[in-house]
Amino acid sequence: MLPLCFVSSKTQRDRRQFIRHRVTLAKIRTEVRNRVHALLDKHELKCPYKTLFSGSGVNWLMGLKLGTREKSWKNLGKTVPSRLWGSGLIL
Repeated sequence: MLPLCFVSSKTQRDRRQFIRHRVTLAKIRTEVRNRVHALLDKHELKCPYKTLFSGSGVNWLMGLKLGTREKSWKNLGKTVPSRLWGSGLIL
């Protein structure tokens, strides 16, 4: 006879899945922020606002013109679903 084992409830499994997904989103957010900072450093740009990822900082970013490879900051967002940009999860 096989020994009994613990099986999580459906609620507990759903919560764990939610937390795994949330951790993944946090990693994506960090990656995008690091890429933005790297591009700013590459182009020797400094944000005039206290917080780069505030509303005014993001507006400043969107208004910047970059070199040939990075035509706009909006291209950076194409690696992440657009619903994350507007939801506050990325910014």
